[in-house]
Amino acid sequence: MENKDYTVEILEIIRSNTSPGIMRSRLEDYHANDLAEVFPQLKITERRKICRILDLDMLSDIFEHIDEQAAAEYLDEMDIKKAAAILSAMETDAVVDVLQMMPKEKKNLLIELMDDDARKDMAIIASFDEEEIGSRMTTNCIMIRENLTVKQAMSSLVDQAAKNDNISTLFMVTEDNTFYGAMDLKDLIIARRESLLEDLIATSYPYVYGNELIDDCIERLKDYPDFLAAHSISVAGSAKGKARGMMERCFGKIRGELHAALREDKNVDRSIFSETFREEDLIEHILDTITISIINGKPDCATLTEILDRLLYR
Repeated sequence: MENKDYTVEILEIIRSNTSPGIMRSRLEDYHANDLAEVFPQLKITERRKICRILDLDMLSDIFEHIDEQAAAEYLDEMDIKKAAAILSAMETDAVVDVLQMMPKEKKNLLIELMDDDARKDMAIIASFDEEEIGSRMTTNCIMIRENLTVKQAMSSLVDQAAKNDNISTLFMVTEDNTFYGAMDLKDLIIARRESLLEDLIATSYPYVYGNELIDDCIERLKDYPDFLAAHSISVAGSAKGKARGMMERCFGKIRGELHAALREDKNVDRSIFSETFREEDLIEHILDTITISIINGKPDCATLTEILDRLLYR
């Protein structure tokens, strides 16, 4: 059975005179890939209309099905805050690919406007080389502490599901966010609420480390065809918790050391600080700049150092 081409139907809906609400309802009946295939045939005004009508979840799904070069061009057509919001809702590895297609200044501005969680996830993925499996991981996964009851695990799942919709496989982690095992969602659903997760977790679940080479990982996992088809991206993403925790601790330490340095250095010109530009604002700007440098693959802070030197020691 051949797949039906919905292009004509979708174009008719977009170019009709129906109200935005009705148009949204009708377009939501189509798969994101079908809508993505129509984008090249639309005028700029029509694409802008679609981006106004559809919600962020739908738009992010559509843009994940568009070639990164084209996606970068379409995002450039719209309000930059809307573009940043769409990128924040997309899969992190897809965002990294799209941003690589953009001019440096536009890319940096979009990164600054994206939400904090998205930026941190991007920095984690960007820290891996392109040949490493970590550069292809997703941060869209559910992680649950391995020492919970089924009832507690269900509660944790519900809390995370709003931001992570890849829930068919749940990844178990220890207190320090080390990967412990995995389980299928259906096993959690049918389990007795008072049961411990220990009996449901597959501790021998295949996994890889983020810094392993992609080709090596595929070779190791070729004997798990179902795993490769459905879970390889998610399992790569199970390293997110530990990596993110390390980044949070690292940034927390940097934040504390910067506060101490600014207060202890008698040569710092504290007149630069005010109610509208606090010490905390400067430190967060420094951390944001470091994050953007990591994402751009250029962790050279020479320019930042020069700016701080001129600002603080006038």
